[in-house]
Amino acid sequence: MTTYVVIESITPNQSIVFSADQGPQGAVGATGPTGPVGTTGTTGATGVTGATGVTGATGPTGPVGATGTTGATGVTGATGVTGATGTTGATGTTGATGVTGATGPVGATGPTGVTGAIGATGPVGATGATGPAVSLSTVFPVALGTASAGVATLGSKDDHVHPTTGVGLTANPLSQFTATTSAQLAGILTDKTGTGLLVFGTSPTIATPVISSPKISSTYSAKTAAYTFISGDEGNTFSMNNAASVQFNIPTDSTFNFAVGTELNVFWITGVGQPTIGAVTPATTTVISTGATSATPKLRVANSGATCKKIAADSWIIFGDLA
Repeated sequence: MTTYVVIESITPNQSIVFSADQGPQGAVGATGPTGPVGTTGTTGATGVTGATGVTGATGPTGPVGATGTTGATGVTGATGVTGATGTTGATGTTGATGVTGATGPVGATGPTGVTGAIGATGPVGATGATGPAVSLSTVFPVALGTASAGVATLGSKDDHVHPTTGVGLTANPLSQFTATTSAQLAGILTDKTGTGLLVFGTSPTIATPVISSPKISSTYSAKTAAYTFISGDEGNTFSMNNAASVQFNIPTDSTFNFAVGTELNVFWITGVGQPTIGAVTPATTTVISTGATSATPKLRVANSGATCKKIAADSWIIFGDLA
């Protein structure tokens, strides 16, 4: 309950005081319903665009400035030191002997000299005793298979016949003899080393050799497209430079049967494309590596490299800087 007091002055010295008590507050009436929303007014029309003003005339081109003076030529840098001289390459094989030129014409016969005077005939000497028969000559005859008719002395190289076959000469090379094996040839050599078969220079297969102070070089080949290794690539190095990701391909043994232990070296020299390494026929040739995809590893970054090594028939391992 609230009490209200009202003081009203009736004279300068008198006032009337009224007091009253306020009764209890009545209940709040219910909220009336919300009135309807008014409709949105229409959008006013867009005003027209004013016309574009004309383009002003282009001002005249200013004069070309004078050409500046040419700067002084810089001093020439010091000459770099000369690099070390590379090792001398192996001596190439001797070329075949050229054909013999035609024989020149015979010169004119000189004039016959004056015949000298005949000397006096000396006295005939006494006949000597007949000596014993001599052995046949051991020197070569005038020509193989021939003898000079009418030669009376047994000591002459014209008096006997040498055989025309079984003689090793330039005109009769070793091919005239029966085929010779490596073992037979080794049996007559006194300065050989090792055993086995005779070895020639192109693509030999040598078992467990011991090589003292070897100097081994390999061929380098720069590739710009996908490349499949071929016979003769053994031990060589290949680089790849391509804008797309292309592959170094390992063929099946039925295409090129590289020997077990063969190594092929690859690296990514430059280019956006990240090279991969894999088999031409994955169902036939097995490739393993530490790459994210074991059968088709990628070279990790530019200038990274890897080695492909054959470990069994149609089986290769790739190791190096892989991704």
